[in-house]
Amino acid sequence: MRLGVSFGGFPETPVERIAELLAAVGVTKTEVAVGALSQAGRRPQQTVEWLRARGLEVICLSTQYRLNADRAPEQAQQALIAALRLAGELGIGLVNSYSGASEIEDPERAVRRYLERLEPCVSAAEKAGVRLLIENQIDVAAGNASRRAADVLRLMRHFESPWLRHTYDPANYYGAGDDPLALFDALRPYMAHAHLKDVALATPQMLAAHPDYKHWPFPVRPMMAVPAGEGEAPVAEAYRLLAESGYEGYVCTEPFIEEEPLRRAVTYLRGLGVAG
Repeated sequence: MRLGVSFGGFPETPVERIAELLAAVGVTKTEVAVGALSQAGRRPQQTVEWLRARGLEVICLSTQYRLNADRAPEQAQQALIAALRLAGELGIGLVNSYSGASEIEDPERAVRRYLERLEPCVSAAEKAGVRLLIENQIDVAAGNASRRAADVLRLMRHFESPWLRHTYDPANYYGAGDDPLALFDALRPYMAHAHLKDVALATPQMLAAHPDYKHWPFPVRPMMAVPAGEGEAPVAEAYRLLAESGYEGYVCTEPFIEEEPLRRAVTYLRGLGVAG
C-alpha cells in the first residue's frame, strides 16, 4: 500500500498550496480535482509538469460531476468523458467519480438510471486507457446510487469491466449509515483506490471547535470529517482488511487543506503501516 493525499474536494485550492501541504507532511503522491489543473493561466500538462518538477506525482484526477443528479445529467456525462480523455493524455491512470444523489425515492430506480448513464463513460474509460472509479458517496438520500456497499457491488457486477473500479471509502459508508466492512470480501476484487479518513457526529461543540472541517448536515445524524483515527469509522479495521487481502494500490487521506489535521491523519496512517 502506498500513501497519498487527496485534494479532490478542493478544485479552487492553488496547486502551490497543495505542493506546500504535501511537502509539510512528506507525501509525494496526490489526487487532485480536474479544475485544479487549469489555474493561473497554466494548461493541465503544465500543471502536472510543475508538480513533477517538485517531486510530486498526480496519481488520480477527481471529478465532481454527478451523473445521477436531476439537473443537467448529459452535461455531467460529457464532462466526465472529457476528464477521462484528459487523464489518458496526461498519463494519469485513475479518474474518481461520484454517482450524485437525485430526488428519486426508489433506490432501485436510482441504480437503474445510473447504470444507463454510466455506459458511455465506461466505454470512454476503455478508449482512454484509464480506470474510471466510483467512490461510495456519503449521502443518506434514497436516490444516492452509491450509498450502500450492496449497490456499489451491483454496479461493478453489471459491467464486469476492468475499466470500472471502486474507490473504497469506509468512512463514507459509515457516515451514510451502511456497514463499511460487511461486503468487503465481495467488493475487494473491484477496489483500485482507497480513501481513509474518519467521521464523527457533527455536534454543535465539534462544529464550533472545527469550523473549517467539512461536514454533512444530515437530518438525523449530521456528520463531519475528522483526521483518520479520531472519529467513529472503523479505519484501522478497514486498513487491516486491505493489507491482509494484498491490496497494493494507493490509500489517500482527506479532506483537509489545513496542515495540522492533515499531519495527524498522515501520522496515523503511517502508524498503521501505510508506506510513503
